[in-house]
Amino acid sequence: MNDPTRRCFEPLPRERWALHPRFPAQALLLGSHESFRQISGELVPSGPLEARQRLFDRWQGSMRSHEHYEEHKLYPFLRRRFRVTTADLEAGHEALHAIERDLRVAFAERDEASWSTSMARYDRVLRQHLREEEERVIPCLLALEPREFRAYYDGSAATVLRAAACACP
Repeated sequence: MNDPTRRCFEPLPRERWALHPRFPAQALLLGSHESFRQISGELVPSGPLEARQRLFDRWQGSMRSHEHYEEHKLYPFLRRRFRVTTADLEAGHEALHAIERDLRVAFAERDEASWSTSMARYDRVLRQHLREEEERVIPCLLALEPREFRAYYDGSAATVLRAAACACP
C-alpha cells in the first residue's frame, strides 16, 4: 500500500482480516483466488499432457474474465478511491500471460518437460501475484462502509468510477 493510502485508514494485516466486522462479506476475490490456487496446483504434477492442457485452456477463460474485472472495475476504483498503485498488479497479469505463451509453445511441440517446468513457474508467479493483490485490495474493501461497498459491488464500472470520491489527502 502506498503512503497516501496508509493515511486513509489503518492497514490491516492478513492475519487480522477474519476479525474485521465486514469480513468475509466485503472480502471479494478470496474465493476465486483460492479456486485459482487449487486448479494451478492440480496442473503442476505430472499427468497426461493433453488433459492438463485442456484443463488449463478451460481455466484460462475464468482467469481472463477475472483479470478483465480487476483491470476495468476494481483497480480503477481503488486508484480513484484510495490512490492505490496497481501497475505492479497489472504487470503480474502480463507475467502470467508470458508464461501462458510458453505453455502453449511447449504443448504445440509436445514437450512435456518444458510444459511442466513452465507450469511450475506459472504456479509460483500466480501464487505470489494473488498474495500481493489480496494484501493490497482486501484492506481497502474492508475499509469501505457497507453502503459504499454495496454500491461498488452492484454498480457498473462506469457508474462506480463516476461516484468514487478519493478519501485520501
